[in-house]
Amino acid sequence: MGSVTGGISGGLGQVFSASGFWGSVGSSAFAGAGTGGVTALLTGQNFLEGVLKGAVIGGVVTALGQGINQLFNRPNGNQIVSEVKREDIFSPTVSSPEDTQKYSYGTMKEFEKGYGSLRKYGVEYYYLKNPSGYGIAKDGSFYRLSFWNKIGLGSVPETSNVLGVTLGNDIYISKAAFASKGLLTEVVTHETGHVILGNSNLSVLASSFFEGKGRFAKFFDDLGHISIRKMSLKLFDTNTWLQKSDWMQVIKSWEIPESNPLLDKLLIPLIKPFKY
Repeated sequence: MGSVTGGISGGLGQVFSASGFWGSVGSSAFAGAGTGGVTALLTGQNFLEGVLKGAVIGGVVTALGQGINQLFNRPNGNQIVSEVKREDIFSPTVSSPEDTQKYSYGTMKEFEKGYGSLRKYGVEYYYLKNPSGYGIAKDGSFYRLSFWNKIGLGSVPETSNVLGVTLGNDIYISKAAFASKGLLTEVVTHETGHVILGNSNLSVLASSFFEGKGRFAKFFDDLGHISIRKMSLKLFDTNTWLQKSDWMQVIKSWEIPESNPLLDKLLIPLIKPFKY
């Protein structure tokens, strides 16, 4: 009996030597196998059948537990998550093919040559991929994963409204944001603004809820977005090669709610003439 149990234990240990999710499942299966085998011996049942039943039950219970934990826990922990959406943008979000920029880190390097390194504003990394908790729509924009997407039953939408995401000090830029130089500039500076505000001692103030009124109230969900929007307008005014879309031309300065001057001051370094 000692030889049999030792052999099975050694075999299971080799099979489930992985780390992470499968390691946890394997460890539980291993423990379940031992319990099932011992129970079978004590009750006079088939030992190998008890081992298999115990392994399956132990592994399944842990797999379900970890799966549920991943589905319902915040995928990005306590990091501040900020989005830049199509309705946040002054630039045209659809451009002619000749304006489209190559979706590559090389393009980002060219941007930084003209604008300056994003690291000096607090951006740790920028990624050309979808962040945790988001998928990629067919048009290259990001979309938040639903419960059904997470379990593999949801469909990929044709389009979405998320062009970029900030997670803590990192920014994620969608392929859709590369439709033109102007759009890429606005998405990158918008998200860099979130990094600056999020790293400041005014981060709580920046994330304070704002209940806007008027035609463009939906654009101003918190005080940080008001200041970022004003920064973007001044960036456009400073660089004549940046062109606002026709319908956004109607937004006058008096239609943007009053911003907090302390937040505005933090974003001043982002407003400068440049070209790439």
